[in-house]
Amino acid sequence: MKRLIFLILAASLAATATLYAQERDRNDFEPSVGIGLPTQQVHGLAGAITLDVGFDYRHSFWDVPIWLGVGSELQYTIPKDGCTQCRPWRLMTYTGMEYRIADEKKIKPFVGAAVGWMHQFKNDTESPLPRHYVVLLPKVGVMFGPHLRLTLEDIISPQYLNIFNLRVGWAF
Repeated sequence: MKRLIFLILAASLAATATLYAQERDRNDFEPSVGIGLPTQQVHGLAGAITLDVGFDYRHSFWDVPIWLGVGSELQYTIPKDGCTQCRPWRLMTYTGMEYRIADEKKIKPFVGAAVGWMHQFKNDTESPLPRHYVVLLPKVGVMFGPHLRLTLEDIISPQYLNIFNLRVGWAF
């Protein structure tokens, strides 16, 4: 009887592990770091550098290489000339999709887009830049193996702040 119970428990554990492994292949969690340059040189941002840390979650609902997800980035701008009108800290949240062109290969190029909301934290000075705005994030990138991701994205806003960003992430 003990062997039968052990056999049932072992089979249940193996089935659960197999189902988890299959489902895990359809989920991506990705912490990342990045560096960016403003593409619009307004309000003292000429020569500024932007650093960011981010986290993305993506899921593929079907057996196609389309992934839907959400993400967030915290950005800090290092102005070149001591910009007094800059709001250096920004938090961005977004939702989007990506299409992996060669999903079954070791090197997986992808294209995607996201739409989100950016909030600029107030600093000591008054800035003519808005505090909140909608952003669009077209992106292209390459996933090397199952984990390493290199992404180029352009953070586009209808207001004054556009940033071309390079991110390196680790998906698991």
